[in-house]
Amino acid sequence: MEAAVKTEVPVIPHSSAKRGKEENPSSKRTGFSFNRNILYEYLRNPHRFPNSVVYEDQNCLVIKDAYPKAMIHLLLLPKESFLLKSSIKEFLFGDLSKVEVLHETAKRLSQKLSEAISSQDSKPADQPQHAEENSELKAWFVEEVRHKPTKEKIGRFLFGYHAVPSLYPLHLHIITDDFHSPALKTKKHWNSFTSEYFIKSETVEKILSEGKHFKTAMKEEEYYEGLLNSSSLHCHKCQQSFSTIPQLKNHLVSHF
Repeated sequence: MEAAVKTEVPVIPHSSAKRGKEENPSSKRTGFSFNRNILYEYLRNPHRFPNSVVYEDQNCLVIKDAYPKAMIHLLLLPKESFLLKSSIKEFLFGDLSKVEVLHETAKRLSQKLSEAISSQDSKPADQPQHAEENSELKAWFVEEVRHKPTKEKIGRFLFGYHAVPSLYPLHLHIITDDFHSPALKTKKHWNSFTSEYFIKSETVEKILSEGKHFKTAMKEEEYYEGLLNSSSLHCHKCQQSFSTIPQLKNHLVSHF
C-alpha cells in the first residue's frame, strides 16, 4: 500500500490498493455535523480526486459514491456554470433542456458500463484494450466494473434524486438496483432508494415538460422524512416483507 496522498483537500478512498489510500472527505466534520457542501470541492478541484472521478465533460462531473449502496453507485454533479441548484425543488420548467442533457449523459454512461459487464466473459481479462474503447469513462473504472467478482448480482440502473438531499449541490444518483453493498446497513438507507423519497429522473422530466416548476409537484418535507424513517421493509422486486435489513439482503440474492 502506498503512503496516503497528501493534498489540500482529502479525497474519497478507492477500492484498489494500487491507486493508494485516500481519506474520505465526507468524514470531515464541523463540530458534530458532516460537511454538507463537500461536493463543491469535487466540482471546483476535480484534479485532486483522481481515485473518485470517473467521468467529466463541459456540463458535469461523475464520481464514485463514498459509501455505495449497490454494486455500482455514482453521483452525477452538474457543473456550476451549467446548472447550479441545491436540490430538485429548485428546478424550473426552463431548466428542462439542461436536465435532459444530464439525464442522457447518465444513461449513456450506464450503457457503457452494462456493455463492459456483459463483455467480461467474451474477452480475456489480460486484454486492457476494451477499457480504452470506453474512452468517455476512466479506463481504470471500466476495468474495475468488468472484474467485479459478483457481476451476476449487478442489477439494472436507476437514475434519480433524493427528495431531501443530505449533500449539496444538486446531484443525480446513478445506482444499480441489486443494492448489494456492505454500506447499506439501515432502513433509512433502504428507504432512500426504494420509496418516493427517491424521485426518478423521468418524473422530473415529465413535470418540467408540462411547464411546471418542480417544487409544485413536491410534497412537504415532513412527508419525505416520514418515508425515510418508515420501519417497514419490503423487497422492491416482489414486495415480500422483512423485519430486518440482514433478512432483506439475504433475500435479494434470489433476484439476481
